Amino acid sequence: AVVSTQSTGYLGDTDQQIETLKTNQIEELFGKITPLFDEAVNEVVATVKSNTAMDTAVTGVVTSLTDLDTTLTTAQSEVNTLNDQVTTLSNTLTQINTHL
Repeated sequence: AVVSTQSTGYLGDTDQQIETLKTNQIEELFGKITPLFDEAVNEVVATVKSNTAMDTAVTGVVTSLTDLDTTLTTAQSEVNTLNDQVTTLSNTLTQINTHL
């Protein structure tokens, strides 16, 4: 009976030691994984911020190009109007010169 009690007690201690070992290994594993996970998350956040900044910059460029296109279209229209006025003036001067 003494041997049986000692064996049971020893096995009980062994079970506790195994649980403690498992807990320690799990904590150690999490200790190694957590910084890697944090680093990966930080890289994702940095990439998203970078992509957002790039998207904002590209949107600004597109807006500027659209504004430039509008300005050039307006300028072309004004040049065409001036060209028409010059043609009209030239024709008028030709008519006047013919009558002189």
